[in-house]
Amino acid sequence: MFSWFRKNPKREIKRLNKDAETIVEMTFQGFGSTAAREVAVQIREYLDQAHELAVGDPPDYERYITEYRRLHKDARDRRDQVRLTSLTLTLIYLRSEPYGAACVPARQAVDDFLAHWAHVTDEDEGESPAGSG
Repeated sequence: MFSWFRKNPKREIKRLNKDAETIVEMTFQGFGSTAAREVAVQIREYLDQAHELAVGDPPDYERYITEYRRLHKDARDRRDQVRLTSLTLTLIYLRSEPYGAACVPARQAVDDFLAHWAHVTDEDEGESPAGSG
């Protein structure tokens, strides 16, 4: 009975890879360019913070995962879809890193999303990306 509570790495890897791809696709299809851009900016901020400040080799992201889960719950309660999506993808990314090559598809989906918005910086937040959809 207690085996239900154990983490199954194969199941976790499969879920992270699938969820990342699905959420990125839904973000491209369901959000306007301004909201999708804001999702990318927030993901970059969250990931940069965790990557910069996490300690250990490999880095211990548990502190950030716990904090981002708290923020995720708050965003869900407030029905803030942009923040909810950015935190979901950030959590997927951080949780997939310890799995290495097995979770490359999850991280690649997020990286591709960020690459699509790479031209966006904090300095041009008022501008609309040309040719984005």
